[in-house]
Amino acid sequence: MKIQNIPQLSVDGVKITTLIRFLLVLCIIVAGTAVKPHVVEAAAKPGWIVSCMYSHSLNDDPIVFPGQVGASHLHDFAGAKTANAFSTFNSLLAGGTTCAMPGDTSSYWVPALYEDGIRILPQARSGNTVFYYRRIGAPDGTIVKPFPPGLRIIIGNARAMSPQENFGLGTTIVFRCGPGEGGTPLPAPPTQCDSGIMVMSLSFPNCWDGVNLDSVDHRSHMAYPVNSRCPASHPVNLPRLESFFRYIVGTGPIGTITLDSGPYYTAHQDFFNAWNPATLQTLVTNCINAGIDCGTNPSVPPGSFAKLSPANNATNISSIMLSWAGSPGATSYQYCFSPNLNDNNCVHLSGWTDVGNVTSYTIPVANDPRFIWGNTYYWQIRASNSAGTRLANDDTWWAFTTANLVGRATLLSPRGSIIESIPTFRWNNVTGTTWYYLWINGPSGNVFKQWYQTTAICSGGTCAVTPSITLPPGNFTWWVQTWSPTGYGQWSDGMTFNTPVVTPPGTAALISPNGSISDTTPNYTWNSVSGSTWYYLWVSKVNSDGSLTTAHTKWYDASVVCSGATCSISPDGVTLTSGNYRWWIQTWNTGGYGPWSNLMNFSLP
Repeated sequence: MKIQNIPQLSVDGVKITTLIRFLLVLCIIVAGTAVKPHVVEAAAKPGWIVSCMYSHSLNDDPIVFPGQVGASHLHDFAGAKTANAFSTFNSLLAGGTTCAMPGDTSSYWVPALYEDGIRILPQARSGNTVFYYRRIGAPDGTIVKPFPPGLRIIIGNARAMSPQENFGLGTTIVFRCGPGEGGTPLPAPPTQCDSGIMVMSLSFPNCWDGVNLDSVDHRSHMAYPVNSRCPASHPVNLPRLESFFRYIVGTGPIGTITLDSGPYYTAHQDFFNAWNPATLQTLVTNCINAGIDCGTNPSVPPGSFAKLSPANNATNISSIMLSWAGSPGATSYQYCFSPNLNDNNCVHLSGWTDVGNVTSYTIPVANDPRFIWGNTYYWQIRASNSAGTRLANDDTWWAFTTANLVGRATLLSPRGSIIESIPTFRWNNVTGTTWYYLWINGPSGNVFKQWYQTTAICSGGTCAVTPSITLPPGNFTWWVQTWSPTGYGQWSDGMTFNTPVVTPPGTAALISPNGSISDTTPNYTWNSVSGSTWYYLWVSKVNSDGSLTTAHTKWYDASVVCSGATCSISPDGVTLTSGNYRWWIQTWNTGGYGPWSNLMNFSLP
């Protein structure tokens, strides 16, 4: 796109009027189908291509005039959105990019370009500027290294007084008709381009001295390969950066091309590396060193990033809001927290929890039994895109300890050896707790678990509950967990107790009825047997042939039918008729069945 340079429009003698030039540019933009695809075609070489949009223009140069606002001629910037006189590696990395690959926040800039005094921006089409990263001058077996963070390079001579003083013209700095590199490379701008697009292309040196990120002349720390090898003075082989800045010039004759730095032969470019280091390393490894042409804007896993809060090993955390820096290239994020360090499969949460493309998230913990206030957890954030995933902080998990907002129960009883098989469980009442969870383990695992509402089982400072289960002999451990609308509290310490091994009861001795009686609803009486908790009464009628017909059978609770040394029961609804009868008693307790008593006979006339 061309824009007017107002001071120069007052000069007469331009080849076409401003109106005609505007209409010509407009026609080229509208007739986009007449322009070949903007992706530059090149012979297959190991590496990749990134396309970037024009970003902004400033009279700044953070390499030549760092910290000096307006000290430079006018530059057009692509890539990093925030490039200015104060730019640093970190500021560029954090400031966003116009490049299609989010991991490339580097800044690329060239002097503003004019045709016959009219400003033309490097805006040929969407993705108008492209940058090749290739393996050049690296013999087989050579490992190409990624650009070091903050590397700064300039190519070309902005102060050239003649074409001969800009030594790269025609070789590393060329003009051609676009949109790609297919046009004949020229040491000066072409006079006409059928495509309507002119390209200024610059190829950077890629041999580094391995020490300096910059030099006094911004060039001597870099060198070009000699005989396809990096010289000994600059032994580190980096990717070869080739830039293609495109300008719409129309299909007619091209006017005089000048730059804000001077005539066309002052062409130059600055490069300030601010690639995300992890993304750049992945591309160098998987493309350049793997001998693969990865194409244009290849997908790579998300770039490295860091967690922000809560800080590692933070304590007394009362709100679980996680936050992290953005990961270049990420399209979504997932979180995990776990009581176990390095739970990379997030088993604790049954898988990573996706929160979308955000950089902070408050975990809803109030009704999540996997989160307990007062505990220590490890946490991690995972960035994802179609090419893969990356964990924050180079896979390092952080820890935080939450405030004990709900409270913890202190157990009272049972403990130690007890005699009850149906014990009552008691613990202190914790202020603010609205529910308690009782958990009992026996010799073979859990035997009982149940939630109880505070209002139903607590009085004053104590809570008590008697579960409707009979515990067999053995060792037991029990716990209580608290809950309130804030969430789940910690489990209490465990308390152990044991129920004794119970011996089955002995034999009951029958007392009456015996012999001839007249009461058709007799009381059956027997001696109380120590340890017996239930008695089974069996009454049969003796038939004339000696066979038996059952008249009554039933279990009776010792606590109901026994008093002192004897037990007695007159069965409800059982009325005997004339004849001979026989009865027995069997004893029982949690230790098992006791023996049957001896029989006793009685008769009714």
